Amino acid sequence: MLTEGCTQEEIRFIICPEMIVSLLICEMMKDNECITLVGCERFSSYQGYAKSLEFKATYVDKTPKYAMLSENDSTTQSYVRE
Repeated sequence: MLTEGCTQEEIRFIICPEMIVSLLICEMMKDNECITLVGCERFSSYQGYAKSLEFKATYVDKTPKYAMLSENDSTTQSYVRE
């Protein structure tokens, strides 16, 4: 991660650093798999892309803290506790 500049996925891990823990607990994915991380808080704003990426400012994430995603068979619903 972060060896040849910052791509979309790498940028997301930088602005939401708690996502980095997933690298320790998730196994290597197969070609037909994906990992979904829900509820990760964003901590910084940025500008640029790839090798021109720069920290811009602290970001205040206003997403509700209790946002949850629930999957029921083929129906996906999201719930927010107020």
